[in-house]
Amino acid sequence: MKITHIFLAFLFFTRLQAQEVVLEKNFGERFDELGKSLIETKEGFVSCGYKERKGTGKTDFYVVKFDKNFSVVWEKFWGKEGTDYTQSLVYSKDGNLIVCGYTNSFGFGANDVFVAKLSFESGEIVWEKTFGTKGNDVGNSVCETKDGNFIVCGTSENQVYALKFTPEGELVWEKFFSKNVFGNSVLETSEEKIVIFGQTQAKGVENTDALVLVLDKNGNLLVEKNFGGEKKETANFGIETKDGNFVFCGGTTSKGLGNFDFWIVKSDKNLNTIWEQNYGSDKWESSNCVVETSDKGFSVVGGTQFESESQSTDFWILKLDENGELVWEKTYGKEHIDSANFVLETKDGFLVVCGFTELSHYGNYQLSLVKIK
Repeated sequence: MKITHIFLAFLFFTRLQAQEVVLEKNFGERFDELGKSLIETKEGFVSCGYKERKGTGKTDFYVVKFDKNFSVVWEKFWGKEGTDYTQSLVYSKDGNLIVCGYTNSFGFGANDVFVAKLSFESGEIVWEKTFGTKGNDVGNSVCETKDGNFIVCGTSENQVYALKFTPEGELVWEKFFSKNVFGNSVLETSEEKIVIFGQTQAKGVENTDALVLVLDKNGNLLVEKNFGGEKKETANFGIETKDGNFVFCGGTTSKGLGNFDFWIVKSDKNLNTIWEQNYGSDKWESSNCVVETSDKGFSVVGGTQFESESQSTDFWILKLDENGELVWEKTYGKEHIDSANFVLETKDGFLVVCGFTELSHYGNYQLSLVKIK
C-alpha cells in the first residue's frame, strides 16, 4: 500500500500548460442552476441537478440535454411547492432517461427518494415516483442493472437506503443497512453484485470513515468494510475498473497537512486495499468523482480552495496513472465558487467536467461544462 501527498505550488507547471480547455459554457439565468451528474450520448450529453424557483429559495428538478458543442437541445425543470433535487441519471436500455434525487414537495415524509423516467428525445416525463419512510430519505445515485431494472442508493434516517425498481417504476425490493451511515454512489459489477460507497459515523460525527458495502442482486449484504484513519474520510463516488477491482474517491483529514485533501483508493474485489493516494495542500480540497480513462489511468475532479481564509474555490482536475500517481493537474474557475461534480471521458478521448460556477459572492450559480484535451 502506498500513500502520497503532493504540495501544489508550481508542481508540474510545464505539464499544466499542455492541458487545453477546448470548450466551456455556463448555463442559466441569474438564479441557481447546478449540475450534479453527466452522461454522454450519441448526440452529445445530458446533465441533471437543480434550478432555483425564482424568488422563493426553493428548487426544481432540472435535466438538460446538450449537443456535442454544449448547445442546449432541450431543458426540463419541474417541481411543486417544496424543494426538489435531481442527483444522478442514466441512459436506459430502452432509450430513455432515468433520474433520481429527492423531494419534500410530495411523498411520505420530510424528504423522499424521487425517481422519474423522461423521454430522451423531448424531456417529457413518462412517469415519476417517490419511495421512502415517514422520515428523511434521500436518493443520491442510480445505476441500471443487467436484468433491465434499476438500483438507487441514498440515506434514510442515517441508514444506507437501497432500492430496486423496474423500468415502469414498480418497487422490486428495498433495504436498510446499519446506523449512522450514508450511501453516496452505487454500481452493479460485472459479476452482478451491487456495490455502495459512502461513509459511516461509527467514530462520531466529526470523524467518519469511508464505507463500502457489497450486496447480492437481491439486496442481501455480503461484505461491509470501513476505510480510514484516525480522523475523517469520505467515499463520494466509486467505479469498477476494467481489471475487476474498485476505485473510489472522496476526502481525508487523517493524511496530508490536516485539512481536507483529495483521497483516492483502489481495492480488490474483496475490498483489500491495493493502493491509496492523497493530494492537496494546507487548504481545503475534496474530490467528487473519478473515471477510468482509456490509458488505464484515472481522472479525479472536485474543488480546491484559493486561500485558507477564502471561501472561493476552483475546479480541480487530476490525471493519474494506473497506480494513482499524478500525471498532471489543472485548476479552472473564476473569482468566486467553482466546483466540479462529475467527469467522464468521451469516446474520442476528451475529458468533460460538469459542475457549477458562482456569478457573485451572493450566490447566483450556473451549471458549468468544461471540455479538456
